[in-house]
Amino acid sequence: MNGLFACPADSRGPLPHICRVGAGFWVLLLLSACATLTGEPSAVVVARGITVVPLADGNTRIDIATDVAFDFGSDVLRPAFFAQLAQAVKPYLQHAVRVASYTDNVGAPAFNLDLSQRRAGAVAELLREQGFSTAQLAVSGYGEDNPVASNASETGRRQNRRIELLITAKVP
Repeated sequence: MNGLFACPADSRGPLPHICRVGAGFWVLLLLSACATLTGEPSAVVVARGITVVPLADGNTRIDIATDVAFDFGSDVLRPAFFAQLAQAVKPYLQHAVRVASYTDNVGAPAFNLDLSQRRAGAVAELLREQGFSTAQLAVSGYGEDNPVASNASETGRRQNRRIELLITAKVP
């Protein structure tokens, strides 16, 4: 939900999107991301499973669905993800980035924590290969902590398996 609109997080470019406007009202938009009535910046899907979200504090968050970057239970990045990530982070090469990785609650908590740490490290290494310095990057794996959805359904577990890149101030 952003402003008065609730829009699909997986919008796919200039295709028709149906967005809910208040209680019981829907509108059809032809946008790559749904706009808000309040003029707030809205999320932009830059590739399947990768969304750039401007934050109210001036920072930016890039949300990455883990299944776009990794196979289930793996910390090896999929080669197709390299170019997708490069496109998403290109405007931020002079900024500090916090890489955070999360899992769902399937499996042992210790395994999930270790997996999330390894995944965050793999993404950070790819960012270094794409021009970020080690000093620009902070890396954390949180395992199954901080879920954004219920782990009771596959849909919720898929939402909880994620990488978040918090893009902050430019680095001098």
